[in-house]
Amino acid sequence: MEKLAQVDFRALFEAAPGLYLVLDPELRIVAASDAYLKATMTRREAIMGRGIFDVFPDNPEDPEASGVRNLSASLEQVREKRVPDTMAVQKHDLQRPDEEGGGFEERYWSPKNIPVIDGAESSPTQELQKLNKELQAAAQTKNEFLSRMSRELHTPLAAIMGFSELLGMADLDEREREWAATILKAGQHLLRLVDDVLAISRIEAGELSFSVEPVPIASLLNESRELMEPLAEGRRVTIRPPRTAEGISYVRADSQRLKQVLINLLSNAVKYNREGGSVELSVEPEGSERLRIAVTDTGPGIDPDSFGKLFTPFERLNAGADVEGTGLGLALSRSLVEANLGIELALEHRPDLVLHDLHLPDLGGAEVLARLRADERTKDLPVVILSADATVHTPEPLLEAGAQAYLTKPIGVRELLEVVDTYVAG
Repeated sequence: MEKLAQVDFRALFEAAPGLYLVLDPELRIVAASDAYLKATMTRREAIMGRGIFDVFPDNPEDPEASGVRNLSASLEQVREKRVPDTMAVQKHDLQRPDEEGGGFEERYWSPKNIPVIDGAESSPTQELQKLNKELQAAAQTKNEFLSRMSRELHTPLAAIMGFSELLGMADLDEREREWAATILKAGQHLLRLVDDVLAISRIEAGELSFSVEPVPIASLLNESRELMEPLAEGRRVTIRPPRTAEGISYVRADSQRLKQVLINLLSNAVKYNREGGSVELSVEPEGSERLRIAVTDTGPGIDPDSFGKLFTPFERLNAGADVEGTGLGLALSRSLVEANLGIELALEHRPDLVLHDLHLPDLGGAEVLARLRADERTKDLPVVILSADATVHTPEPLLEAGAQAYLTKPIGVRELLEVVDTYVAG
C-alpha cells in the first residue's frame, strides 16, 4: 500500500489523453488535463483558481452567442440533481492568446458534465477504475447521440435539397434562381457535415467496417483526382497526373476508405491553394512493405505553431470565409487510417501475441478480434484482451469468440509475464 500511495495521481490525470476539466462547487477551475489546455489554447498557471466563465466568456462580437448561458444551465443542473448531463453540440468560441493574434476563434463542443460526489473511502486504484468507467460511458453516450442526431437530420435535409433543386428548375427570374441555388448549396454543405460527424462517431464506437484487399493504386489515384477536378477548375487550380514509383501496382487497403482519405486531402490542397496554383499526388516506397502517398500543393503552407491543431475536429486554422469546409476532414482521415493500420500491422507482421485494449477510440476490441479470427494468417494468433471493465458478463462473449484471456486493469507485472509465458512459445 505504501508504494501505491506514492503514485502521483494528479500527474496521471494531467497526462490523460482526453479533454478533462475539474471545477469546485463555485465553478472555479481546480484541475485540467494537458489535452484540455492544448485544445482550449490556455496555460495551467493562467486559469487555475479562476471562474470558468471568466476564462471562457462568450464572444462579444457574436450577438447570438449562447455558450455561457447553456453551459451555466447544464452545470447548475448537475450541481442540483447530482447526475451527469451531456450537452448537444453547440458553438462556444475561444479567446486566442495575445501571441496568436488575440480575438476569438470559432469552436464547437459537446461537453459531458459529471458530478464528483463524496462517498465512502476507497483506494486510488478503485477511484481510477470508477473514473475510467464513467469516461467510457460518457464517450459512448456522446457517440450514440451524434450517430442518432446525424441519422435524424438526413430526412429533412433530403427534403430541403430535393425541393430546392426542383425550385431551381422552375420558371424563376435570375434573383429567385440564385436564392434557390443558395438553399441547395447550404443543404449540401450541412449534409457533408452530418456525414462526417456520423463517420467519426461510428469509428470511435467501433462500428465502421473495413474490407482490406489488394487495391490497384494507379486507378485509385486517378479516380480521386477526377472527382476533385470540378472543384479545382472552379478555383483555377491544376491537379497534376499522379506520379507513381516504378514497380508499385497494388496496396493492401480498404478501397472506399482510402479513396475517402485521398479526397479529403486533395480537397484541402485545392481549397487552401492560391489561384493558378497546382496540386500533386505521388507514391513512393516506404521500406520493403509500405507505401507513402503524398499530396503537395503550392498554397501558403501552415504555421508551425498550428501543427498541433491539424487533426482537431472542427478546427479550420483561421480559414477565411471564402474557404468552405467543416473542419472534420483531417480528423476523419486520421481516424480512418489509424483504424485500418492496427489490423494491418497484425496481418503483415504476425506477432507471437496480441495485447489488445477493449476500448480503443477507433475500433472496438470485439471487431478487431473478429477480423483477426476471420483471416487465415491470424486465425490462430493468441489474443489477450485488456480492459478496466471487471463486470462478470463482459469477458464471456470475447472468450467464446476466440480470445485466449481477459485481463482487468490495472495489470500486475507478474500477471502479465505469466500470460506472455503461457502464450508465447519459447
